[in-house]
Amino acid sequence: MKASILFNVVNAVDCDNSSDLWHKRLSHISEKGLNCLVKKNLLSGLKEAKLENYAHCFAGKQHKVSFKSHPPSRKSELLELVHSDLCGPMRTKTFGGGLYFVTLIDDYSRKLWVYVLKTKDQVLGVFKQFQASVERDTGKKLKCVHIDNGGEYCGPFDEYCRQQGIRHQKTPFKTPQLNGLAERMNKTLMERVRCLLSEAKLLGSFWGEALYTATHVINLPPVVVLKVDVSNRVWYGKDVSYNHFRVFGCKTFVHVPKDERSKLDAKTIECIFIGYGHDEFGYRFYDHVEKKLVRSRDVIFVEDQTIEDIGKTEKSESLRFYEHVKKKLVRSRDVIFVEDQTIEDIGKTEKSESLSTDDVVDFDPAPQTDKHNVANFDCHDDDVQDHIANDSVDDNDDIVGDFG
Repeated sequence: MKASILFNVVNAVDCDNSSDLWHKRLSHISEKGLNCLVKKNLLSGLKEAKLENYAHCFAGKQHKVSFKSHPPSRKSELLELVHSDLCGPMRTKTFGGGLYFVTLIDDYSRKLWVYVLKTKDQVLGVFKQFQASVERDTGKKLKCVHIDNGGEYCGPFDEYCRQQGIRHQKTPFKTPQLNGLAERMNKTLMERVRCLLSEAKLLGSFWGEALYTATHVINLPPVVVLKVDVSNRVWYGKDVSYNHFRVFGCKTFVHVPKDERSKLDAKTIECIFIGYGHDEFGYRFYDHVEKKLVRSRDVIFVEDQTIEDIGKTEKSESLRFYEHVKKKLVRSRDVIFVEDQTIEDIGKTEKSESLSTDDVVDFDPAPQTDKHNVANFDCHDDDVQDHIANDSVDDNDDIVGDFG
């Protein structure tokens, strides 16, 4: 290293390894950026830029190692590997007080289980329930669980797995990408829940019911990694049916059992469909009047209506008309149509056809009288008055005679 004068600038330092010098001058520019300037001959004395590992660059630029994408893969048998993850807390509690949910996915069949929890420490309890159920269904033992390093999977959970001979595959802290299957499923479930609640116009407290419904549906469509097979078919070994599917949150008419009503009570109540029966037969409904859950199989679905349509009576089939005098719309079923006339003919009276005098018929003719008889009634007023007076006297004599 030596001092020299370059381009009339004093105290410049001409260093043999000038790449580091220009790297510092240009605020820790990248090696690629330096080479671009070198190719354009913009950096004097530098023919090729080559940088070594520099601690200050690590301090300012170091980033995470990228995750390599791998093609979808699966294990060779049921329960060989189960993926799990916890999601929550939610801002709104379910009707049962739930704030979290835990997902469990079998790697071979891609079958999904979901449990709603009130607290994180309930994870171990539902895992024991899940293990007993799946091992009984398949006759196989759960071998390995792929989880993150969350506190809910440490301590008692870790101890229980060691006792049961279940291996742990724990990801490093704050690397959800390594638990990608469960993380992506949580994202899918939350997207489905938001869609269901929005379409049904239900409150956020119904998210638990929407979650169970989405889980039930996700297990039935074809899956790419299964070569367009269905998770439930792979798990149970039998065909699936889609005939029981109904629109979540639709209006329903649920039959009221005979022992729950009197003779004059209605035989149905209007409810909202909120899910399937899980391990029980029938559907699940919400009675918005009594604020309770109803389970039934005797139901009529109105899938194009929601909770906002409950209580509304159907409008009778009627037609709409415009009343041009009062300038308003009129609805009626009782109407006579004159289809050969338009608005220009309104108010015009039909001209009656003229009739000749010979065609006129008098339906109330005056009585025919004889001219001679009419002449006999032509008398003087004095004679009439005398006649009336004589009749009055005779009547008085008769009255006195009766009461005398």
